[in-house]
Amino acid sequence: MDRYIAAHCETNINAMHNTCRMAGEVKKEYGIIRKTHSKLPEYSKLNHEFEISTLEASEFLLRDIRNRITDKLSDFAKILENLINADTFIGLHEIKNFQEDSKKYTFDIFSQIMQIIRKSALLRLNEDDKDNAQFISDIFREWQDIKKPLTQLLHKVESAWKEDNNIKQKLEYFG
Repeated sequence: MDRYIAAHCETNINAMHNTCRMAGEVKKEYGIIRKTHSKLPEYSKLNHEFEISTLEASEFLLRDIRNRITDKLSDFAKILENLINADTFIGLHEIKNFQEDSKKYTFDIFSQIMQIIRKSALLRLNEDDKDNAQFISDIFREWQDIKKPLTQLLHKVESAWKEDNNIKQKLEYFG
């Protein structure tokens, strides 16, 4: 048992070391790229928002960062799409307390996020570092504006699950 624990701990320590090394390499590479593309946000701020330290350093770091940003936004787009096109139990439950103005508000945020996702898709056709750097800079600023209304909306969605709303009766109907 002690040998298992020791081996497990050693494996975890090696994994942590590799992760730290990768993060350091990404940070170093990003710093080099930022000298060429000065409008890029600070590494620490970008990493805080989009966890770029978990990427592997590569010659395509800017496109990897763009893809990481798009992945995060795609996750939120799926949540919002489920509210807009509420055809599942989850969507129906979460949207039922929304008024018409909240539905429009949801669509507006969804639209902003989808514009970013589609812009990223267009960039994939050419994969130019200058364009990727501009995308990262622009979207980082836009993300700061999107986060507050998105946070408010997600709090409202979360509250749907805190309220009783006779959910047990609905579930019994399916049983």
